[in-house]
Amino acid sequence: MNSESLVSIIIPTYNRSNLLIRAIRSALNQTHSNTEILIVDDASTDHTMGIVTGIKDLRIRYLRHEHNMGLSVSRNTAIKVARGRYINFLDDDDEIHHLKIEKQLKVFAQKDKGVGVVYCGWQYVYNGKVTSVHSPFYSGNVFKRFLSGCFTAASTPLIRSDCFEKVGLFDEKLKSCEDWDMWIRIAKYFSFEFIPEILAACHTHVQQMSSRLQDRITARERIINKYQTDLVNAVYAYSAQLGRLGILHCLNNSKDKGLRHIFNAIGKDPAAWKNYAYLLLLTLDGLKKGALEHFVTEKRGNETVFY
Repeated sequence: MNSESLVSIIIPTYNRSNLLIRAIRSALNQTHSNTEILIVDDASTDHTMGIVTGIKDLRIRYLRHEHNMGLSVSRNTAIKVARGRYINFLDDDDEIHHLKIEKQLKVFAQKDKGVGVVYCGWQYVYNGKVTSVHSPFYSGNVFKRFLSGCFTAASTPLIRSDCFEKVGLFDEKLKSCEDWDMWIRIAKYFSFEFIPEILAACHTHVQQMSSRLQDRITARERIINKYQTDLVNAVYAYSAQLGRLGILHCLNNSKDKGLRHIFNAIGKDPAAWKNYAYLLLLTLDGLKKGALEHFVTEKRGNETVFY
């Protein structure tokens, strides 16, 4: 293998043997074939091991945890042994277009060494139907944009592996938003570039971790605390984070705590109109739940997912 063009595709998985094969096939079908595919089985109790070991392709490397450790640990397990110059994370319920990695490597070849990530557009799919399409357009220094919120999906970026040498591994204390946290850290030191094409599909279903509201609240609180020094110098981002956190608390039946965060958000950036909209909606009890969810959720198929 040519180590200069080797790409490590990392697929963490847990008890999704019925979905995993789709992700593996999309990794194997890349037109850029100089890949290794690291499948990290997080102590699955279903047929995952049999499915993976039954695929006879030398590019596949199967790693298994003896105990369930979580998504961040699984990704870190693979990063530590990955041999590729580039890394692509692929969730076990997602799939990537066969040209994705080839096109992203061409962008890397055209850009300077300061580019750490090339990402692309994606679509959400539910029961075989596309429910929404997202095409990126932010490039260059996107650090403050990531402080405001995550604008890409976990399976879309192709990342230079030396980024992890600079910023470290995934935060294993995060049970949600761990990818967003990583993009913030990488964006602080490296530029991002994009391909305005839909080259990944994220399949939605009731098992998804992103729908867990309390995990979302805990993760956002941790991210705000981790980057508080940076947020002080980015008041719009700080206000946006506090406002969304306030809404999440209100939706989680902690209205007093939510209101404190929203008022704090207004104090950080009095010009941010959404925080006033949050307050108005909180006074309209009949509209409260559905209207507030509109600001912090996305409807994917029949599932409401918090972001």
